[in-house]
Amino acid sequence: MFTYVPDIHLELVKDKVLPLLDRAGDRSGGRFAGMDFMNMVEDGSHQLWITIDDDEEIIGATTTNIHANRNLRVMEIIAQGGSGMDDMYLSEALSALEAFAI
Repeated sequence: MFTYVPDIHLELVKDKVLPLLDRAGDRSGGRFAGMDFMNMVEDGSHQLWITIDDDEEIIGATTTNIHANRNLRVMEIIAQGGSGMDDMYLSEALSALEAFAI
């Protein structure tokens, strides 16, 4: 399952999400750490999404940012980290992100 994390639930998932976002930061060439991505979410400028497996464990974390003007709304995937996410999870994630961005 891939789902958006509302601001009021950030503290509930933060400890499990930070190591996953650190993995995304590792691929940024040192420009970002997991806490940098989390700070963007906590300040309200970005959104946090999690991937949950069949055992109800968080196996993935994604951050997004929405840019909007009067004619267009665009969602960027800023960071994505995790393990054990196969094509099924990624397909579900893209569907959820597209629906949210509209």
